[in-house]
Amino acid sequence: MPFLSHSIPWLSLSGVFEWHPPRTRPGPQEGDLWGKEGPAYRKQLEHFAREFQKTVREHAVIERGRYSTAQAYRDRAATWTKSSVEEPPEQGQETRRVYPTYFSDIYMSLEPTTLSRSSLSHGLVESLADISMWIDYCSQPLRYHASWQDWIRDELASYKLGLGGKPFSDVLRLLLIDAGTTNDEAQRTRRLSTLLLLANHPGVNLKEFMSEDTEYCNIQVGFVALVDKTTMVFIYLNLLLALAEGDQQGELLRPCYTLEEWPDTSHGKESLMRLTPRPAYMNSRSFTRVLEYALNEHVHAVEHVLFNPIFAPRSSGCRSKWLHIDDWAGFEGNDEVRFERDVMAARESLGEALKQMWRVLIFCDMVLCEANMPINWEKASHDAIWLLFGNKGIGKVVGMYMAEYEAELEEERPFKYWANSSKDCCESIAEILKKSDRFMEPQSKSC
Repeated sequence: MPFLSHSIPWLSLSGVFEWHPPRTRPGPQEGDLWGKEGPAYRKQLEHFAREFQKTVREHAVIERGRYSTAQAYRDRAATWTKSSVEEPPEQGQETRRVYPTYFSDIYMSLEPTTLSRSSLSHGLVESLADISMWIDYCSQPLRYHASWQDWIRDELASYKLGLGGKPFSDVLRLLLIDAGTTNDEAQRTRRLSTLLLLANHPGVNLKEFMSEDTEYCNIQVGFVALVDKTTMVFIYLNLLLALAEGDQQGELLRPCYTLEEWPDTSHGKESLMRLTPRPAYMNSRSFTRVLEYALNEHVHAVEHVLFNPIFAPRSSGCRSKWLHIDDWAGFEGNDEVRFERDVMAARESLGEALKQMWRVLIFCDMVLCEANMPINWEKASHDAIWLLFGNKGIGKVVGMYMAEYEAELEEERPFKYWANSSKDCCESIAEILKKSDRFMEPQSKSC
């Protein structure tokens, strides 16, 4: 059964698509999910998008009500000028680390031991565990230098001129992923409390880390990358579950003994052991697109640490490709292969994975609303379907290209990636609070 099927109309979405097996006669040639044509299906698609946004926002507001008020976080954040302890204090000045030490061993692709030029290309940097680094970054303007030597020596300018806020956005996304995947309630509370403190910190502006393209590889980083990929995978897997339940002939899960390759993918096939025989859906272009976006172990991406255990786990349990880098001795690589798996064959583990992704989505919404950057989940869901199916998805259902469809929606109401304004977000949250008795006396957590 799809996740939260009582709140999210997965049957409406699955009714828009149908499975076409590969064939040579006229009609769809690829074995894949294809959209149906007709005005009724367009209404179903738009109904799904509205309810998806409504459900994410409601759950995010419920989760936010379990923590301290925004004013309480602002007061505590004002005292957070340096980091020295792993665990947050119960009272007094805030001195917590932005992220715990174990992040370096579990999550990151490459982990420089000190802040240096090598960190321009790779992720987690030890210095970023100190809040003072975040305050310095957000307070100083972009600085250019006449000489290469000055540029290297000025560490902060190296970040600005190299990858901008990318190392900081790595930490933010990993905090959200860690909060969504852990089963330790206290650990989840600490991660989310840290994010709420950052969102309310007078010296830190989370808007700087929403979205940017890296200078070198045109890889999008920031909150947008995590929202896009998680929304896409979450919708696709639930769509598969809904269609499989109504697939009387078993076409989606029919064993295939050939391996379909698509030329426009680069999700690291050299380290991915392909599954054979494989169910028909795994030979589709849409499933390959999921792997393309979710499992890309590029050093400028971090989302693969969330999706590797779902689609292609390593026998050792490692979440990422590389374990450690030393500024003087080079890096110690981990070339252990990933083993592709049929996610539909283990429904219990799939259900747990969907629960983790759902947490990541509502935590993203909670933190970004706190930072006055609410997400337009209607557009995020439409973008996810477009990425998955291209013109045979939304384009086929609504009878036009995605850009034309968005322009048409824009005439009816604002349809940008981020919600129209923080005021609109506050009004929608207030409406949810009025309808929910659970917010009359919220139980705040102090971490």
